[in-house]
Amino acid sequence: MPRYFFNLLLAFALPAVFLCGCGKRSAPPYNRVRSQLIVSACDNISNDQTDAAIDDLQRLLDIDADNAFAEAALHHEQQRRLLVEANALIARADHVALRLWLDQVIHDGQAGPKLLAIRDVAPALAALADFLAHGPWQNATERQQALAKLDPFLPVLQQSVAFQAFYHTEKEQLAAMRSQEQRQTALRLLRELDHALFSGLRQRQAAILDEFATAVPGHPLQRYIMHLNAKTTTASLHAVLSATDKSIPAEEATLATALAATLQWSVLSQPVRLAIQKHCQLLPTTTSLCGAWLQARANHHPRHYQELFSYLHSLPSPPPLSKDLLQDYLNFVLLPKQAVTAWCWRSPAPGVTDFLARLKQVGETQPVASNKERP
Repeated sequence: MPRYFFNLLLAFALPAVFLCGCGKRSAPPYNRVRSQLIVSACDNISNDQTDAAIDDLQRLLDIDADNAFAEAALHHEQQRRLLVEANALIARADHVALRLWLDQVIHDGQAGPKLLAIRDVAPALAALADFLAHGPWQNATERQQALAKLDPFLPVLQQSVAFQAFYHTEKEQLAAMRSQEQRQTALRLLRELDHALFSGLRQRQAAILDEFATAVPGHPLQRYIMHLNAKTTTASLHAVLSATDKSIPAEEATLATALAATLQWSVLSQPVRLAIQKHCQLLPTTTSLCGAWLQARANHHPRHYQELFSYLHSLPSPPPLSKDLLQDYLNFVLLPKQAVTAWCWRSPAPGVTDFLARLKQVGETQPVASNKERP
């Protein structure tokens, strides 16, 4: 009985409590204009209609100055509009207008954190404009120096996908330009070394080799010179010559082989000499004095010497002949060992008859050639 009475009392008491509570609070009056402005502002924000959203939010604040939503949303949309203006200036790459515009926005106290972060964009765009204004460049060094000026601004510039592609292309073109210049330098120095070796100018040879090592590091020429010595065998020679850098043209490698062989010729064995000659014949032909001399030295055939002298006379400024070349020509072509065993060469006091016989013998040992082909 007491439990039933308690439950019944609660059944009447609880509705009374709720009714009393509801009677103390009344619903706020409905404001149709404010509701319409809120809905319109939200729609405009969702549809990226920034200017219209700002108008709605400003009107909402005019009738409800304490509306926290309107105040926060208005600030957000105003910053959004400023960012749109900044992006438009960035898209035009107008770094001067961007800098002036940012200065004004900051001065007016309208710059939020995102706008303040854009301050680094203006000098980055200025550096990029300066880079573009100074191209094209005459050589790889100038291009490298110009690219280096962009380094402090790369954290900002590389946020652009377009700049990333542009910068990658610039790096590739720089590498291609540097490679082309290195090939030109290598060929120039190889030609100079060709003439210096042919003329026996040892000091000039040393100077060119020093310059070559600095200007064209890692070139096969250095490797050939290092490995061509008295201990070189045909097997080791093949290993050295087959390790040619693929980035170097075959004609350049052929010339380097001929020059290294000429430089080290005196210490090479005859099988290695013949192997070098055969190797050069299999590669693309590169006309050079040492290459022609190398072919003549391999078997000392008079025809090869005539080809060498023909090429020498075809040059605009033929270099002088080295002592070694003259000695080879004298010993193996002009006066071979078997020729000087004749009677006219053995007289201790040669007379007119002896000299005439010698001249006749020399003439008979020479191949028929035109005046231009004679050394």
